[in-house]
Amino acid sequence: PPKKVIGTSTVSAMKSGVLNGYGAMIEGLIEKVKKEMDPEGSTAIAVLATGGMSAIVRPFAPSIDRVEPNLTLEGLLLIFEKLTRR
Repeated sequence: PPKKVIGTSTVSAMKSGVLNGYGAMIEGLIEKVKKEMDPEGSTAIAVLATGGMSAIVRPFAPSIDRVEPNLTLEGLLLIFEKLTRR
């Protein structure tokens, strides 16, 4: 992870841009989704990040409550097991 937001080399600037940029984008999206789901803000909404890269982005998106990198694969396994039990 980058040590600063402003990179002092091409590599550090690119790392910072990608991680801080995606983190900010995710934060903005989470805020909009929460407002749409609960305009009054009266309900606690848990934010779950999925996918292999979610753990890398989480430090840059503090609204993420939990990371489940294999959620899709685990769901597909449950479906497979249910379909093959016949």
